[in-house]
Amino acid sequence: MPSGPLGLLADLLHALGWSLWTGVVVAVFVEVIPDVKRRQFKQAVDAYEALRRTQAQANRETAVMDKPHSQRVQHKQGQKRKQNRVRKDG
Repeated sequence: MPSGPLGLLADLLHALGWSLWTGVVVAVFVEVIPDVKRRQFKQAVDAYEALRRTQAQANRETAVMDKPHSQRVQHKQGQKRKQNRVRKDG
C-alpha cells in the first residue's frame, strides 16, 4: 500500500467510487424501479378501462337493438295470457 499523498489520493478515489456506486444503486431502487412499476400499473389500468368502455358501448348498442324485439315478445306473451284467460272463463 502506498503511503503519503499517493496513498491518500488512492483512498479518496476508492471512497469516491464506492459512494458513486452506492448512489447509483440507491437511485435505482428508490426512483427508477418504482417509476417503472407505476407506469406498468397505469398502462394496465388504462387497458382495463378501455376494455370496460368498449364492453359498455357494445352492451348499450345491443340493448338499443334488442329493445323493440323484447317489447314485441312481451306484447305477444300478454296477448296469449289474455286469450288463455278468455278460454278458461268462456
